[in-house]
Amino acid sequence: MKKIINTLPDNNENFEKTINVLLNELKSDEEIYRSIKEQNMTVKEVKENIARLIEYKEDHDYCKNCPGIDKCQKQFPHFAKSIRFDKQINYLYVNNVACDKYMEKIKIDSLYERFDAPNDWKGTRLNSLDLSNVRRPLVKTFINILNNNTGQWLYLSGNKKCGKSIILVSFATEYALKYNVNVAVVNSQSIVKQLSSEIFNDKESFLNDLSMLSNVPLLVLDGFGNEAISEFNRDNIIFPLLSNRSDNNLITLIGSDLSLDEVG
Repeated sequence: MKKIINTLPDNNENFEKTINVLLNELKSDEEIYRSIKEQNMTVKEVKENIARLIEYKEDHDYCKNCPGIDKCQKQFPHFAKSIRFDKQINYLYVNNVACDKYMEKIKIDSLYERFDAPNDWKGTRLNSLDLSNVRRPLVKTFINILNNNTGQWLYLSGNKKCGKSIILVSFATEYALKYNVNVAVVNSQSIVKQLSSEIFNDKESFLNDLSMLSNVPLLVLDGFGNEAISEFNRDNIIFPLLSNRSDNNLITLIGSDLSLDEVG
């Protein structure tokens, strides 16, 4: 839609026609029309406040086709327009409010104890995934775990780049938001390397990190089986971690390039 400043003509007859065109554009957008009706504005009041309503619609259109939180090019990034009509003075206030997606991002960030995955995966939800015939049964399993909230474990194996990691992340996000609890997504190789160093060099950090991983309501261990597991790491890191989570009946999701038989 053209900017209002570029579409208003000089003479009164064409001015009225242009206003009516813009009015029809507002009415053709169900969400915008609903917002206007909620303000109990008459047609006359809408016409008299058409410029601000067009500003509101243009902002709404941009957000509707959001390029992504990190790519927002608005004058005030991560804010969306809202409207409030004052009948006493016949004035439409157009205000900036924090955008829902940005507020959700802040919420998700606060719920992740640790996140060893691409940062733009955090906002991925189950309903946004490409649900092929192979993935649908898996998503149904996730939904069952999500609804029952039991300490179920799941081992997900598959070839590299088959999408298992982002599926696990999306479920972790769904779970965190539904129950408002902390979750963690860790790369097995990275965490074992970190903990094996801490156990000798920073015992307090080791105990704190192991406790977090052992007690977080949902843990994703991705890349499981790719780490070099010595007998020492197995007995002091892997076994205590998995044992504690099993004893506490906590949800544990494991992703691996290897089958269970290959992991041994």
